[in-house]
Amino acid sequence: MARQHPGETPSSFAIEGAIEFLIKNCIEAEMLRNYFTIYIIPMINPDGVVFGNYRCNLNDTDLNRIWLNSHKEFHDSVWYIRDLIKQINQTNELCMIMHIQEFFNYKIKLFIIIK
Repeated sequence: MARQHPGETPSSFAIEGAIEFLIKNCIEAEMLRNYFTIYIIPMINPDGVVFGNYRCNLNDTDLNRIWLNSHKEFHDSVWYIRDLIKQINQTNELCMIMHIQEFFNYKIKLFIIIK
């Protein structure tokens, strides 16, 4: 997952690099594709990106802060992603969630949740 904060442009490049790696014809990428179902959410806050916001969505909400209390009407992308995660977890064991985030110093930070 990336671009919860619209201004975190480098995270788009990190996601692009991850996709390019995953489609490579190499043993490491093949093993990942064979053993895992991978869902990629390249941009959680597209409206904020299109309208030039740096941190919030169009409702002036920081989507990174409302995961536990998201509302479909105001935080639809987070609400649908949470629903997707719940569905995946019911049918398969969810193994890992990776959130790619970029900070002001342009260093990519990875937040990984492993179940």
